[in-house]
Order: sequence, then structure tokens, then C-alpha cells
Amino acid sequence: MKNPWEEIPLDAYENHMKLASVMQLQAMNEMMKGQFDRRNG
Repeated sequence: MKNPWEEIPLDAYENHMKLASVMQLQAMNEMMKGQFDRRNG
């Protein structure tokens, strides 16, 4: 059985995740920035 998430284009996923009503891309960007800052700081 194929994973349905593999059928969604990356740009469609990212455009959905960055919507103001979702705000998940922004949250993930902040988490990643914190990880990089801790690693490189």
C-alpha cells in the first residue's frame, strides 16, 4: 500500500503548512533555528 503523503507535492504541503490558520511551517522554522543556534553557539 502506497503512502498517500508521498503523492502530495512539496510546494502544496509547504503552502498549506505556512497558512496563518495553520502556522506549522513558522513553528518548525523556529524550532530548527533554536537547534542550529544551540549546536553552533
